[in-house]
Amino acid sequence: EYSIPIGGWFRFVSCPHYFAEIMIYFTLAKLGADDDENAAMMIRLHDAGPQGELVRNILSALNLKKRWFLLVWVATNLSISAYHTHEWYRRRFRSYPAERKRLLPLIW
Repeated sequence: EYSIPIGGWFRFVSCPHYFAEIMIYFTLAKLGADDDENAAMMIRLHDAGPQGELVRNILSALNLKKRWFLLVWVATNLSISAYHTHEWYRRRFRSYPAERKRLLPLIW
């Protein structure tokens, strides 16, 4: 039997677990916690002569973009899921809290 989730962040949004996951990916993107060590190893392989600095800059930019692309992918996917979950709750339960947002507290 299904029921309306209550307590914690469910007071504010239908999918607080999605919001938390997006915040985790944001933190990882911001901190740069990914395969920087592997990138550093690749840079050392190409670090010969004046082109080494160019290769280092290109690989650094690609790693940074990879983190942010992953965040955008996760946020988009979970936003779509939050939209459909929220709409399902509203259709299923007539007493679903009208003030509860989909994903972002007090916004959407």
